[in-house]
Amino acid sequence: MSSASTAITADILQVLVNIAPNFPGILKVIVAISTLLGAMMIIGTIMALNAYYGSDGKYVGSADITPGRAVIRIVIGCVLVMPVFMMSIGRNTAFDGAAVSGGAFSYQSSGLSQQQQVALDAIFGLFVIVGYIAFIRGWRLLDKQFSGLSRDGASAGVTHIIAGILLVYLDVLLSTLSSWTGFDFVHLLVF
Repeated sequence: MSSASTAITADILQVLVNIAPNFPGILKVIVAISTLLGAMMIIGTIMALNAYYGSDGKYVGSADITPGRAVIRIVIGCVLVMPVFMMSIGRNTAFDGAAVSGGAFSYQSSGLSQQQQVALDAIFGLFVIVGYIAFIRGWRLLDKQFSGLSRDGASAGVTHIIAGILLVYLDVLLSTLSSWTGFDFVHLLVF
């Protein structure tokens, strides 16, 4: 790498380390927005079902919503209302409860300086935020697919959901890979 690109990388990393203490607050805002979107989906779907069946309970019909689509929208709305809980279900499913109780980098014994550890924590914190955004976007893509608003397949939504779970639990994934292979993958990331 040239010295100019190294300096730019160091500057970007320093900015990332400086804003890393704000990541928990940013994540709470993302979760709050997701909860609001999910609640709006549930309320909107219930209102559409009311319009579908009419206030007296008789079938009126509507091209906008069917009972099958309504159930899917309510399920997706429920997932979006509780993304933190759904991410933990994803972790337990993908990693069989292998999240180490010590948190990020608990599998790593030594070899990183304090500055490198802070930088890696900031990078993984950014991955968590991007993972939550991808997870929420995946469910929104599935909603569009099943609501008939998109002609794309469900694969894009499922890919976003899986990628989001893997990004949020990248430290657990690396720990699992390290225990399977005996190779410490974090040292590949050390700069």
